[in-house]
Amino acid sequence: FLHYVEQRLRAARTSLVDLNDEFDHFGLYLEHNDYARYAEEIAGGSPTKLTFGGYREVVDDFQARAFRGEHPEPPSQSVPVRLAEILTHLSSSPRNGRSKMVAFFLDMAGELREEVGRAIDVQLADNRRLGRSRPASIEGDQAFTLFCWSPPLLREREKAADFTRAAAASQGQRSRMLIELMYDDQGHLFGVDWQEVGTTHLSATAMLAVEENGVVLRRRRVDTAAEHGKLKVNRPCPCGSGLKYKRCCRS
Repeated sequence: FLHYVEQRLRAARTSLVDLNDEFDHFGLYLEHNDYARYAEEIAGGSPTKLTFGGYREVVDDFQARAFRGEHPEPPSQSVPVRLAEILTHLSSSPRNGRSKMVAFFLDMAGELREEVGRAIDVQLADNRRLGRSRPASIEGDQAFTLFCWSPPLLREREKAADFTRAAAASQGQRSRMLIELMYDDQGHLFGVDWQEVGTTHLSATAMLAVEENGVVLRRRRVDTAAEHGKLKVNRPCPCGSGLKYKRCCRS
């Protein structure tokens, strides 16, 4: 609910969203999450107000079924199982800052939520199959590095932090969010940890090593994409820069 209120306030601060019905606001939130940003993307820089309709239908349907004496599930956003596990764990975590992390995950668009869910499943499978970690680096507006620890692997905090610094350096970032998820041998989540990993405190020598690791990481991503036939000139470069491949690592 608090996350909806946050998104509702964002929508109130923009002149693009033209809605008179609060249920349409809620329906837009369920469908598009950060719907103020969604409106900005549709507007494409134009100041024209956008009118949205029909989004309250999911709420109307819930109310109608409840009125008939049924017991419908309350309307909610689509959240992949793996992401729902994280949110459930955070809801009972005693750690300070958990609310910000809940918002961090809920702010993810639908495609990114699915991407994170797939990344978790792939890492857990690789942990068993390869016996080593293969972290995921998510780029874009919510850039972060994701490590999943599960048997037979033991958690390696410094390794995760070093990799995250290299990922940050590869994108010219001063810091980057590191998220670590701990699973048991049955694939059940039992721990969530997070930290902002920075580079400003490093010595010149250490920073040089981080930057070199960042270059290696960028090259490795491109090489891996090439091995799997995934290099497309008009698609985003696999190095994570956000540029098209033809204007980035191909040149």
